[in-house]
Amino acid sequence: MPLQWSDEYLLDVAEIDAQHQELLLRINGLIDALEQHHGREVIAPIVAFLEEHIITHFNLEEGLMLVKAYPELASHQQEHRQLIRDFAEFKRIYLAQGASKLVNMKIQKVVNWLLDHLDRTDRKLGTFIMLNK
Repeated sequence: MPLQWSDEYLLDVAEIDAQHQELLLRINGLIDALEQHHGREVIAPIVAFLEEHIITHFNLEEGLMLVKAYPELASHQQEHRQLIRDFAEFKRIYLAQGASKLVNMKIQKVVNWLLDHLDRTDRKLGTFIMLNK
């Protein structure tokens, strides 16, 4: 189930591209830790990093959208808020149950959201930025 980085995800915005790559790398680490049934001493720091990284990344993207007057800012922000809610739900269930089938289903929901968002929503943002340099 590891996520594979693809240059198809590149937006040609260096900082966003670097953060996307880091996000996929860390989610892979989380998936690996869950599959290997590591304890909270391994998983908790990964979860904490991802929580912070997601917020930092979304703030960067949304700030850029504001500066560029991106017409789809509101819908893009709604998608970001959905991932924040989904990740919080994953964390809540993990803290309550530890590694479980339900936790794996929740992280898979995050993974699916991320891949769709990169491929669809962020690609549109990247195109807009390139056309409006």
